[in-house]
Amino acid sequence: MDDFSRLDEMANRVHNFEGEHEISFADALTDSFMQKNTTFPNVSSFFDAIGIKTTDEFDAFPDEKLNSFVSSHSNFSTFQQMLDKATDEYITRQLGF
Repeated sequence: MDDFSRLDEMANRVHNFEGEHEISFADALTDSFMQKNTTFPNVSSFFDAIGIKTTDEFDAFPDEKLNSFVSSHSNFSTFQQMLDKATDEYITRQLGF
């Protein structure tokens, strides 16, 4: 593939990715991301370790306690920082960069 075809393909991916998208924790917090950035092999074991089994439990879980856990078991200070980095990597993968 020549450089111009590659640029056209990238431009199409960016165009198709515009707007709002919902990204699941599993899609963003891949096994590879978790292994590289946390002490856990995957997102399931991360949430199991902190005692979160459902979306309702996650929503009710105190931010301070979650951030403390993230700080102790990852390369991030807060869950939001971890999720932002994972989302950035997800978008990069989807766009083919």
